[in-house]
Amino acid sequence: MHKGTSINLHNRRRKQYKHKTYDFTRIKMILREEWKMFTLVSLFFSGMIIGAISVKHTDNMLNARLVIMFSDYTMLRTTQSFFQTFINSFSVCLLFLLVVFTSGLCAVGAPIIAIVPLFRGIGIGVVSGYLYSTYSMSGAGYCMTVIFPSAIISTAALLFGCNESFIMSYEIYNIISGKTQNKHGNLFKKYSIRFSILLIIMLLSAIIDTITTMIFASKFNF
Repeated sequence: MHKGTSINLHNRRRKQYKHKTYDFTRIKMILREEWKMFTLVSLFFSGMIIGAISVKHTDNMLNARLVIMFSDYTMLRTTQSFFQTFINSFSVCLLFLLVVFTSGLCAVGAPIIAIVPLFRGIGIGVVSGYLYSTYSMSGAGYCMTVIFPSAIISTAALLFGCNESFIMSYEIYNIISGKTQNKHGNLFKKYSIRFSILLIIMLLSAIIDTITTMIFASKFNF
């Protein structure tokens, strides 16, 4: 009986070990296949951290300018019409997506593509860090209700766009250098279709940003 119990425990440990090894192998396989997206997400969050930390180390003059700029920004957002707010929000999303789309059509566009999520992260990090450090819970509430809902959607679309641009840029580089031939049909057509879908997501993000601004922005007094 004791011997049978020992064998069962040994077999159970072997199964657990195999399961852990399989999971670790699977994780490595996912990272190997999705390293571009992992890098882009890391760049974005690194930018957020840099932006949030930089706010704490600004001098008094720069901080005063931030206060004035944000006060003017919130006043403008709360007094604009629905259409004006939507156009302004969508224009920013469109600009980022256009830069990424154009960079993907360049054989050496990878550095620019990598800068975009970093720059986006810094922008969100500065705004959210400033709001929290200056207005505490009120600033955090503004971020949660007005800024983050649309920013999460637009940033996700932007990161997927950057990933597609990396792939496209790499394919173009290999074709130009003669390393591979175009065996994927019309690359530009597929590329454009995918970015058209991302454009629709950006449109949705701008609508959400406009709605949350109209509903919640006036509830905060800065």
